[in-house]
Amino acid sequence: MVEAFGLTDGKSVGPFSQFLLPKKLAPPPLKITFALWLTNPPNVQPPHMKTILWKIAKYTGATVVSILLLLFLLPILFPGTIAEQIKTWTNQSIEGELNFSKVRLSFFRHFPALTLTLHDFSLTGAAPFANDTLIAGEALSFGIDLASVFGDSIEVKQFFVDNAFINVQVDEQGNANYNVYKGSNAETTTDSSTARLNIERILINNSRLVYHDRSVPMLLKADGFRYEGRGDLASNQFDLQSRLEAEKFDFAFDNTVYIDRRNVQAELITGINTASLEFKFSKNNLLIGKLPVDFTGAMAILKDGYDIDLNVVSGTTDFGNIFSALPPEYDDWFAQTTFQGQSQIKIAMNGSYRAATGEAPDLSVRLWVHDGMINHNKAPAPFRHFWVNSTISIPGLNPDSLSLAIDTLQFELNGAPTSATFFLKGLDEPYVKADLNSNIDLTLLDRALGLPSVDLRGQLQLKANADGYYRTGQNPENFRPEIVALSIPKFSLEANIADGYFKDAALPLAVEQVRGQIKTACSTGKWQDISLAISNFNAAIGSGQLAGNLTVQGLEKSRVQADLNANLRLEDLARAIPLDSFALSGAFIAKLQADGQLNTEKKVFPAATGTLELKNGKIQTPYYPHPIEQLQLAIQLDCKNGAYRNLAVQLQPVSFVFEGKPFALNAVVRNPDNLRYDITAKGTLDLGKIYQVFAITGYDITGLLDANFDLHGTQADAEAGRYQNLRNGGTLRVQNLELRSQDYPYPFFVPAATLRFEQDKAWLQNTVFRYRQNVFTLNGYAENFIGHSLQGSVLKGKLSVACPRLLVDDFMVFALPAVRLARLRQGFGGRGEGGLVHRSRCRVTPHRHGSEPRSGRPKDHLRPNKL
Repeated sequence: MVEAFGLTDGKSVGPFSQFLLPKKLAPPPLKITFALWLTNPPNVQPPHMKTILWKIAKYTGATVVSILLLLFLLPILFPGTIAEQIKTWTNQSIEGELNFSKVRLSFFRHFPALTLTLHDFSLTGAAPFANDTLIAGEALSFGIDLASVFGDSIEVKQFFVDNAFINVQVDEQGNANYNVYKGSNAETTTDSSTARLNIERILINNSRLVYHDRSVPMLLKADGFRYEGRGDLASNQFDLQSRLEAEKFDFAFDNTVYIDRRNVQAELITGINTASLEFKFSKNNLLIGKLPVDFTGAMAILKDGYDIDLNVVSGTTDFGNIFSALPPEYDDWFAQTTFQGQSQIKIAMNGSYRAATGEAPDLSVRLWVHDGMINHNKAPAPFRHFWVNSTISIPGLNPDSLSLAIDTLQFELNGAPTSATFFLKGLDEPYVKADLNSNIDLTLLDRALGLPSVDLRGQLQLKANADGYYRTGQNPENFRPEIVALSIPKFSLEANIADGYFKDAALPLAVEQVRGQIKTACSTGKWQDISLAISNFNAAIGSGQLAGNLTVQGLEKSRVQADLNANLRLEDLARAIPLDSFALSGAFIAKLQADGQLNTEKKVFPAATGTLELKNGKIQTPYYPHPIEQLQLAIQLDCKNGAYRNLAVQLQPVSFVFEGKPFALNAVVRNPDNLRYDITAKGTLDLGKIYQVFAITGYDITGLLDANFDLHGTQADAEAGRYQNLRNGGTLRVQNLELRSQDYPYPFFVPAATLRFEQDKAWLQNTVFRYRQNVFTLNGYAENFIGHSLQGSVLKGKLSVACPRLLVDDFMVFALPAVRLARLRQGFGGRGEGGLVHRSRCRVTPHRHGSEPRSGRPKDHLRPNKL
């Protein structure tokens, strides 16, 4: 019998009564029995709690074990199927080369997702970066929809990237290496063996990101980069929710670094339309250091570029938050400084970018600060009433269209005001307008800012203004390519410094006891008319000192007044002033007194006396690993009464050792009107190495020079033929001499040559020099070589030049490079190597002092590399 339900006299209410009815509600004595008798009635007992819990635990445990068993067995049962379908999808969808060391399928790497992981993977980019890495790292995982494992195709819903290097590159034409996804086509979508993308989540962990867009140009770097993006990426239109963080973030635009190694955090919501590749930035909050930044706008990626409308605003924030975006070396200073006031940064980029046409969006940046204060904890007085209103605008991202306007820059330091305005437009021919007025205590300035790298002291009064264009162009006095300054802004500057002190924190010595007044101006806009006056100047460096007065009116035809004294140890100079890896030593003494006109063209020289002496000197530059040593230099200048005939210059001696080889020169030159000279030289120079030491621009030279000559006499004796009064003898030899000049497209080469001095003549015999395919043999002599070398007077003599074959093309002043010239020859049907194959109807006539060319064209037609 099975008892379905029973009620008794209260002592027993059936098998479930103890769970359903409380004791005080027990029914009255009544017995109702429903029974189905099959056998004798059993003795039924109510179940116990322990039994029920045991059953629950048993079934739960079985379920968990089954799930765990499935987690272990599924990757074993289906590894080939899943891996093969992922590989098939990769080959069909990715153009780059994907490599990896091994493949693993697991539930536990990114639990609870079933993930196929490629270990030690790398993927190359799209053309023109097909040989460069786009992404490489420890692991790339595909999160797979579990239900799709039992279907016709594998569905990938998640991407995981761990410990990777992501290298995004864009060239100058806008071609990007990330365009490796080919998408799907009819053939691939009907293939049941392939995988499908239905991305809902992307996770990048502990990676390094580089984004270098050379077409803008812009560079982003992020170390310790973490990113998580969620959204229905398989839809044509969706919102992508993103969280990103970078431990060190760098941002540079046009080779200028704006953010350096700062922590960045961001929460972003981006609307994405994959059909039209449009992005809408609806909610985007960034934190750069402590500077909060919001940006909104839209961007559309097109086949030939993009359209952008982006606005970045920091919001009205505390003045100090701006400084939190400074590089990490300022962290200590920032922690010890308090700020007050409000500030805001606005950045806008609007317009279209087309690499083929050069079209680019407009960029503008605005910064304002209202009544700010900067107070370093060690400062006796803070900066107060700090006001800034500035704007940078770059229309079309064209640097030459850049404009920088600082309408307001002012502050007070201990009650002393400083104010400035500045305007700059363009870079190729910039227009500058500036005004500055300041009376500032440098000690307070240094302490108020808490400058970590320098120590400043003294009282500075400064007043300056400028207005005009800075223009450069072809030198009108030289038909060869030579860019010179044609005009400068009109300007004036007055500065007065007292009790000045400067010390670089990285150097052991300071520049002390600095005082003096400086006035410089140019009222015409011509650099030749610059005037400079330095009065009562004094500075001490270590045990040495500089002092004196200097006035120069005009830089070409000058009025000079000078009284200068210097007594320094050059090693002290290098220990007090940053010289960019220059190493100097030696005792330096100089004295100069001058008063009068200086015009070398008209042989006008001021009354002057001076000495310059360097003992046991050493010079090492960053351009060459070995120094010039044992440098001895003694120069005397004397020009009594300002008469040119009384000018005398003595170099006794100039000697040094370079690369273990000594060289010495002694020279005395007097009376340029009737030149008297005594010159001796002996030693060997490696011209290529000495050139590297000083890195002279515009020329390059290699080869050995060996000097051993002794020259004594007068110009009058040489011209009158009194050769018995001349004592000129010796040789000047060169070996493997190669000279490159910006004036010629190819180098000159001399295998070996000897210039022999004999009385009034300098001889060349059987000297060969080569210029590309041209070989010349020289024989002859020169007269008046001393006068020509020292005065520029006429060089006389006789010289025979033999050349079996002369190629005029090689000597064209504006000759094209060899590759372009060869292409032109092919285009014009030229044959052979000789002759002028490209016949151009062009005449270039040198002219001087601004005169017009014969053709009547304006001067602008005389430009380099243009025929």
